[in-house]
Amino acid sequence: MHKKIPKILRSILLFWGIYLLFEAAIYLFDIRLIDTRAVWQFSAITYAQYIDRILGSIFLFLSIIILEIQKDLKKYKKIIVLSSFWAFFHGMFLVYLSVSQNYVKIYENIPSLYVWFPLYTQYVSLEGLFLIIYSILVYLWVKK
Repeated sequence: MHKKIPKILRSILLFWGIYLLFEAAIYLFDIRLIDTRAVWQFSAITYAQYIDRILGSIFLFLSIIILEIQKDLKKYKKIIVLSSFWAFFHGMFLVYLSVSQNYVKIYENIPSLYVWFPLYTQYVSLEGLFLIIYSILVYLWVKK
């Protein structure tokens, strides 16, 4: 099992790198904000577009870094270990949000956001669990 952990970690990092490329595109092209123009004030739309550009840029940067890191786990071991601490914290935070928020109610009046997330609670929970699993795998990999 111990010899499979690096392969699994590499696969997880590759998945996250590709996933973040898609997330970057969604944010950079304002795909989630399409129908908000009819509902939101101009200032809210402007602010959301600003935040989307920043998030899209950050996700693109992270994707590039992750795709490079997954090529050589030993070389980037310190970064992987540090990322596992963040992944555990962020995963716990997402799981907490998934049980404490009613996203169906929050997004029901904004069709473009609701269409993207009819199962947003499960999506947030799954993303959180996936991050926690990643951090556990890193722990097992380092523990050897």
